[in-house]
Amino acid sequence: MQLKPRLNKTNNPVVISDEIILLSGGSGAQHLDHDNVKHSTLEIWSGPNKTGSRVMAYILTNPEATPWRTHVQVYASAQLVYVTYETYGDQVEAEDINALQDAIRSLSVSSGTFVFTQIAPSATWVITHDLQKRPSVTVVDSAGTAVIGDILYRSDSEIEARFQSPFAGCAYLN
Repeated sequence: MQLKPRLNKTNNPVVISDEIILLSGGSGAQHLDHDNVKHSTLEIWSGPNKTGSRVMAYILTNPEATPWRTHVQVYASAQLVYVTYETYGDQVEAEDINALQDAIRSLSVSSGTFVFTQIAPSATWVITHDLQKRPSVTVVDSAGTAVIGDILYRSDSEIEARFQSPFAGCAYLN
């Protein structure tokens, strides 16, 4: 799984150049990589950097459930086209967080380290892991600063970490 770079929200639009859409049988469709697209700035070309022929046969829609996303359906004889547009930045969606957590989990398994992410600030973290041992625990807050707390091993697969005040961050177990 590859995570797509996300853009912070901004009052001034950012230009996205040469996002590629693959076509098959004269058409292709996909959600654009970035959200909050300024539709009036969207251009589609058969070549990179606004070269080749400009493609005028396309349809833009915004899904009802995610109106900040833009779906584009392109009709052209090319095998791929290049899309340029302006965006005011991205929304963070649950699928973004889920993809990040999955990437962290897969990295953890391959490195022998289990990474637990505490998203909501809490003074007590319950960590369930699959290491089947009582691992060492290193905790950092969302700024990356090490935090000292009390670690209670409930079993070989569950730890409770207690801190003086609530915060969000990560626990590294190995």
